[in-house]
Amino acid sequence: MHRIRLRAPWDRESIAAPSGGPQIRYTRRFGAPRTLEPGETVALLAAHLPGIATISLNGIAIGRLSPMPTEQRLPIAMPLAPRNTLEIIIDSDDSSPEMPGEIALVFELPTDAAQSSPNSAP
Repeated sequence: MHRIRLRAPWDRESIAAPSGGPQIRYTRRFGAPRTLEPGETVALLAAHLPGIATISLNGIAIGRLSPMPTEQRLPIAMPLAPRNTLEIIIDSDDSSPEMPGEIALVFELPTDAAQSSPNSAP
């Protein structure tokens, strides 16, 4: 398993939700780190988000996450482009200028998943 943390810089913009409530849009651009191996999967990991988060990659919605203190995994079924834009819209009025949570990409081969599974044989 290979993990890449997506730290600063994140662009931040306060927006209004369709319901009228406060939201914050965080945008981060990144390059594809390398060519994927056959069978390798990519997932977004997120932790400590202060509100419900809607996640988009290159303009395509890939999922929603609830606010939880533990790490959550969101599989990315689409291939990464040479240049990518990750957008996270959080239902929150958090005034922090930084991304209020931990975001990472994880690259995993099927053998990595079997080794990290609690049910795998030693």
